[in-house]
Amino acid sequence: MDIKGIDVSAFNGVIDHKRVAEDRVKIAILRITERGNTVDPTFEANYSGFRTAGIKMGVYKYSYALKTAEAQEEARKVIEALKGRPLEFPVFYDMEWSQQRQLPREEVTAIVEAFRNVIVKAGYLFGIYCNTDWYYHVLDTAKLPYDYWLAAYPYNDRGTIVESLRPPVGIGWQYSSKGRVAGISGNVDMDVFYKMYETVKPDEKYIIYIIKKGDTLAAIADEYHTTVQELAELNSIENVNLIIAGQTLKVPGETRPYKKWVGKCTGNGVNVRRGPGLEYTAIEGYPFLNKGNLVDVIGEKTALDKEVWYHIRVAEKYEGYVRHDYIEKV
Repeated sequence: MDIKGIDVSAFNGVIDHKRVAEDRVKIAILRITERGNTVDPTFEANYSGFRTAGIKMGVYKYSYALKTAEAQEEARKVIEALKGRPLEFPVFYDMEWSQQRQLPREEVTAIVEAFRNVIVKAGYLFGIYCNTDWYYHVLDTAKLPYDYWLAAYPYNDRGTIVESLRPPVGIGWQYSSKGRVAGISGNVDMDVFYKMYETVKPDEKYIIYIIKKGDTLAAIADEYHTTVQELAELNSIENVNLIIAGQTLKVPGETRPYKKWVGKCTGNGVNVRRGPGLEYTAIEGYPFLNKGNLVDVIGEKTALDKEVWYHIRVAEKYEGYVRHDYIEKV
């Protein structure tokens, strides 16, 4: 069954998303970043508008990468632009640049895999967009066995389906660049898709953090109220003093930035523990809290018994966990 779709970018101008939906468009694939890895100036408005209109979405990135490091950077910028928002369709890597065609096939494969690894690690689906010439003559599809969205339209393109050009493979077909849809002025790329996906979100257990110049694991752990050890274990980091700008980092999802507040202890002799739960021992260097002692509450976690424990800092020096009923807000 053909499912009506379009793909759009800044070239399509301001879109009336409600009218697009009324024209029976079910799927929209949005350009997310353009050359230079800057966000397409219409992406935010299109994402919000199509979401409100009930149209399912994916995104595409036209690749200008000639090296794997450049492909990884393209993928990281896509993840930054998505900001953890859900998609119903894959992140499609648009492979059609003439300079990439001059590369050995194995290098093209490595570029695609480098991009894909970052996308999949962030929890999104991955697909490849290309024309049928690239599919049959450039890409090593045996080594890149992914979902393909293929372009094939006639020289005298009139915006309608030419059935003889329908590719026999792929999960979608871009059949025209000169279609017309209500709510969009001028020509628009037209597609049919044959596959529907469930809504895809990044793993809610983790946040994907992209390391910036000057970052340290200690600073990231402090900001997200976790520990250096937890970050190192989660990301298989051997040297905690060596992280590289541009790399992605998994951060526990339940430790998103937390609005800090001041609390005071409601009991006497309250232990500050190493973790959220009675199974954790008391921290070293600080004996216990007494009634009225002030602390900074910098986060919270749920223990195995479902009790909430506050992550606290005492005297800007000691950190640990105290069960929530021993701290009240000042």
